[in-house]
Amino acid sequence: MNKNFLMLIMMLGASLGGYAQHSDDGTTGGVEFDVEYNLKEPEAVDMGGSVLWASFNLWAEKPTDVGGYCGWGDPTGELRFQADDPDGENYMDEETCIAMYGGKDPDSCISGTDIDVVHRQLGMGWQMPSKRHFDELHDCKWELTRLDGTLGYKVTAKNGNSIFLPAWNDEMGYQHGIDVAYGRYWTSEICHLPISENVDGGYGAYSFDFVYTHWWLKTENYDLETVPVNGENYLTAESRWHQLMIRPVKPKKP
Repeated sequence: MNKNFLMLIMMLGASLGGYAQHSDDGTTGGVEFDVEYNLKEPEAVDMGGSVLWASFNLWAEKPTDVGGYCGWGDPTGELRFQADDPDGENYMDEETCIAMYGGKDPDSCISGTDIDVVHRQLGMGWQMPSKRHFDELHDCKWELTRLDGTLGYKVTAKNGNSIFLPAWNDEMGYQHGIDVAYGRYWTSEICHLPISENVDGGYGAYSFDFVYTHWWLKTENYDLETVPVNGENYLTAESRWHQLMIRPVKPKKP
């Protein structure tokens, strides 16, 4: 990964981390979350790995919906506390904020536990995906595409089945003068590298991110088949209070 690409990821991470503090109607989400998410059970898609993948995100109604955003270890999906900006809304100190999102010493993997928001909200055997599950997905074929106008990745398994992962919001790139698709999805696993040096046990959690950008394009009116691609998908550590998307999985029956 070159230096410019790393700088883009850092820039977008900071920008979109702030964007995630907003509710779907464009207003800043408070503790009393005023957006009512729908809970619809997705189809279970066999991507050839150890689990079945949901056909759309948690709180979505179709594959092109991003659904809702939530912090790691928040079983309600409604907390909007943050420890990044002391002047921002819903600010808490890092220690208190970490306690709100999974607690000081959560399980290494929370899939299927009481603080797994998928398990608590959707139920029916669905849970948050682990690092291993995303590793399995990483080995599939990834194709940037637009589905019903939504930019994202079509992920196709060797068995021919596929799912669509919508980008966070490709419009966000315009404020930086670039065209970009950026997606961030929670895993169920703690990262045992401290996100905070000020809090004992202040660990972050792993997310699975993808980035796609054309450095020289300023418009969305382009041909995806003819322009060069600069794309990455990877696991990274994230502060637990950041608001990310979630794609549910369901264990296969023995």
